[in-house]
Amino acid sequence: MIDPKELAQLEIGWWQGHHRKDKDKVIQAISSQFVMLYGLSNEDAVKAAKLKLVAGHQHDLAEQAEDSGKRVEAEAYWESAAELLRIHFEIIISRQLCAVCQQPKPTVDFVCDDCFDTNFKQVEQK
Repeated sequence: MIDPKELAQLEIGWWQGHHRKDKDKVIQAISSQFVMLYGLSNEDAVKAAKLKLVAGHQHDLAEQAEDSGKRVEAEAYWESAAELLRIHFEIIISRQLCAVCQQPKPTVDFVCDDCFDTNFKQVEQK
């Protein structure tokens, strides 16, 4: 079962890590959230967390460039952040585990198609 209190502590942990410029704490806290929320392996969660962290840095650079009137430079940073986040979400979506069988699932739903057909199809038909 997912513990909201633990998730909240992890969220605060990554905020603190960000404020204190402790990259390792940020990655650890975010990756722990991804393991809890999405059932990712630790390895995939760390990859996704690192991508999110780098995308966040691109976000900061984009804001700085935009605030300095450097729109073209800012747009390049925004595009870079978007591509990093696309890969980040691709990892999360493609590596999630089925809530029933705990195997990687082929859909974005919480239950893979096989487990849905086996366990829930009869409920849907009623």
